[in-house]
Amino acid sequence: MKIWSEIPLQKVLPSLQWNEVSYQDVWSNCQKRLSFAQLHRQVLHEVLTEQNTISPLSSLGQENIELLLRENTVTITTGQQIVTAGGPWMILYKIASAIQQARFWNEKVSDFHFVPVFWMASEDHDWNEIAQLSRDSNALSFTTTQKGAVGRMSTDEVMKAFDQWNVDFPEYPIPEIVRECYGQSSTISKAFQRLIQLVFKDTELVIVDPDHPKLKSLFLPWMKKEIEDNFAFEWMSEHAIINGEVEVKNGNLFYLANGDRKRIDFHSESKSHWISLLQQSPQDFSPGVVLRPLFQEIILPNVIYIGGPSECRYWQQLSPWLRHELGFTPAVMLRDRGWMIHPKWLKKWEQAGWSIEQWNWSEQQWKEYFESKWHPFPNPEQRERLIQVFQQWAEEMQEEDASLTPFILGEQKKLMQSLDHIQSKVMRSRKNRDEVMGNWFNKWKQQAFPFDRLQERQSYWIWDWAQGGLDIESLIQSIDPQKPTYKIWSN
Repeated sequence: MKIWSEIPLQKVLPSLQWNEVSYQDVWSNCQKRLSFAQLHRQVLHEVLTEQNTISPLSSLGQENIELLLRENTVTITTGQQIVTAGGPWMILYKIASAIQQARFWNEKVSDFHFVPVFWMASEDHDWNEIAQLSRDSNALSFTTTQKGAVGRMSTDEVMKAFDQWNVDFPEYPIPEIVRECYGQSSTISKAFQRLIQLVFKDTELVIVDPDHPKLKSLFLPWMKKEIEDNFAFEWMSEHAIINGEVEVKNGNLFYLANGDRKRIDFHSESKSHWISLLQQSPQDFSPGVVLRPLFQEIILPNVIYIGGPSECRYWQQLSPWLRHELGFTPAVMLRDRGWMIHPKWLKKWEQAGWSIEQWNWSEQQWKEYFESKWHPFPNPEQRERLIQVFQQWAEEMQEEDASLTPFILGEQKKLMQSLDHIQSKVMRSRKNRDEVMGNWFNKWKQQAFPFDRLQERQSYWIWDWAQGGLDIESLIQSIDPQKPTYKIWSN
């Protein structure tokens, strides 16, 4: 794998803003995490030991789980919804960014050990956002009769969707190894974790599914506080941060029992009822989008969160509240972004002599570019000069032999007809070349901007990985942890 180009993020996403994270920021957070409760470390160790046996874990990953028992071990976390079949490219970029960040800080800060963690948003309920498959301009969405947290759902509908995809797009069958991950798993969360562990099996990555009774028990005091005082909404309302990347609602807990997921409406007369249920079965309660960062910081000794632009804004919006609750907030860093281009497309591009800056041109820009290369033929000035020559000959022959004048003018007419014929042939040739280039441009656009979105947010990576065309370690090492860019990789 090689990097064809690195483009400043602002050139691809002009409105994007982010702050660099300094050594002092990370060091300060590490110092604060020395007080992370040992009980929480022990519970986290038990849960991770259990969960990370779904697929073979690397010796580095196993070592990281053991090291989490130590007070000087901290985490660098990224997370994502558990999108079918591993989701689009951006999920790989997120995880690779977290791993590279951990390596960077492990070299830079010798007094602490940094563990890269992938947080599965398994308690999400937005089925429409995870139930899809996509490659280039091909896409499939599917439905379910199941309700509740998507991570708890059966894989039955996903397996049916795989079959339907193979019928609709037989040229791109779902890789068998992906089918095995879902076929061997009872739930969507287990299938997703199995797949991600296979992909990153040679790295130090650790994966956590927060939907676990022991982890929920650690968060029980805050869930009880939410039931009793609606503390998240009240504090953020008072400090005018309820609106932003996320809308802070009145009531931020969900109830997951009986295969459902519903927001809890806390009336004064029902609070004791909900608290009783919470204490009996904390696993049946789920923190919503507002409480999720707090939940994460309670169960992980986290010092850095890595996300996309909207996630960074989301964390920054909630940072004052997290600082109020915890006494600190993790540093927020932007993940790497990019496009994985197939070598055949890159080869044709380079053979044509086009520049890197043209990769995201619009159709109109390409049309103007090609038209600027094709001058009028024949040149109008040359045509006019030929007409003048024949006119001059005709005038000269008029005095010498007037009978030749019609002949000369007739030849002029024939020549003009020949020029018209040549021009027609040239224009037809150019039109054919236009169509060829237009078709090629459309295919290029389907690669770079499927459905008019950046490839990283739309097209899935499973085919490249399953076919051996994706070197995970090269991807990780290509990331500059201190300077996120938009990279164009060639696998």
